[in-house]
Amino acid sequence: MRQFEKNLDGAWDLSQTVKGLIEFFENELQKQFPGYDKDAPDDWKPIAFHVNGYEGDDSENRAVTYEVFVGKKSQSRKQDSIGCTIGGDMPIVQQMWELGRKDKRFEFQFPLMSLQDAVDLCDFYINTTATFQRFTNRIPTVGGEVDVALITPFHGFQWLRRKALMEVLDNGCD
Repeated sequence: MRQFEKNLDGAWDLSQTVKGLIEFFENELQKQFPGYDKDAPDDWKPIAFHVNGYEGDDSENRAVTYEVFVGKKSQSRKQDSIGCTIGGDMPIVQQMWELGRKDKRFEFQFPLMSLQDAVDLCDFYINTTATFQRFTNRIPTVGGEVDVALITPFHGFQWLRRKALMEVLDNGCD
């Protein structure tokens, strides 16, 4: 991400950023896996992430999430309604997600959530997945400290929680 950030020139809107990220990571994949675009299975998408931000002019800033999948057939999906997107190592989160869809008593009330509730829900999903994997016989793919950042049209990018190592790398040692 730091390399991508260094290559940014000027102000990009959200959709340009998504296109730029896909192009950047496709090039990186080509460096690490030459010929992947011919040899890999069609559904091979080893890199996935969510890009969140705001679109529209100043009078109608709307929150938007792009789900981005980079690989043999890269793609992005735009979500611009109130709700939540989930990704990553899915079995545990998917079960909890489906519980809310099947039984209205466990349905999420996204329009009523505060921004802090959304951050806490993300933490809950990540930590629950990591804890569950710890007690199973599979190799954990989730764990460790989680960085949390917030981007709003009012205050821009702000770290809410960040690994100590990243602070040292960015700011140096005292």
